[in-house]
Amino acid sequence: MNTILVPTDFSEAAYNAFEYALQIAQKTKAKIVLLNVYNYPAIPTEAPMVIPIQDLEKQSLEALEHFADRIRKKNTFDIHIELQCKCGYPVNEIDEFSKKHHINLIVMGMSGVGFMNEKIIGSTTTSLIRTSKCPILVIEKNTSYKKIKKMALASDLQTLKNGQILKPILEMAKLFNSQIQIVHVSKEKETADFIKNTEAGKHLDHFFTDIQHSFHNITEEDVTEGIEKFIKRNKIDMIITIPREHSVWNTLLQEPQTKRMAFHIQTPILALHE
Repeated sequence: MNTILVPTDFSEAAYNAFEYALQIAQKTKAKIVLLNVYNYPAIPTEAPMVIPIQDLEKQSLEALEHFADRIRKKNTFDIHIELQCKCGYPVNEIDEFSKKHHINLIVMGMSGVGFMNEKIIGSTTTSLIRTSKCPILVIEKNTSYKKIKKMALASDLQTLKNGQILKPILEMAKLFNSQIQIVHVSKEKETADFIKNTEAGKHLDHFFTDIQHSFHNITEEDVTEGIEKFIKRNKIDMIITIPREHSVWNTLLQEPQTKRMAFHIQTPILALHE
């Protein structure tokens, strides 16, 4: 992992994500790019005031410097932090920046008391989870960094079109000496051996040969409740998802009428994309 992108709107959720990214960068020796995407402010007046783009850029860079200084004063890590700002729409600019600069990981904050409730659906973070091909690590604003001992990969038992999307998990597991627990939620009671011997299970078993891993099945009517129970019961430090067109993750992200929270826990979510 060479470069971690941390988009920021200067909120406390973004600051917490920055702190979390710093811990990963220390371990991986990666560079951090702190990015702010700004836009022309809406001015409610009949005679619009034109603000020079140079002034907006200057304000953004000054705010980024102040934002980074908060971290520098708090930590003594010798990590290169690069400041960047772009004018435009956050989702588009972050996505384009990650492609152009070959970003390995995007770390973003999430506001609210949970990950996927009605307050944050449609936010920049959830939009990027749906559209970006870069791995995205979502950090809830009250989540503090801790060593990643256990990772849970939520599997729908669909065979991956491209197994290489799992490389970030492999790299992180080796880096932190983590266990990987592959969990499937179903309405029918199934054994761990059944999960392991499915086509998707065999592929995962082979891919994680060099990593301590195990298979689990949770019997639950509601998939998200099943995963939530598994995370709490097994003290999971990171949940890994692969949002697909017809998966439960994608459904939660695309249905603004969803009124309940998908998670009441503060566990980082790593979203990977095929």
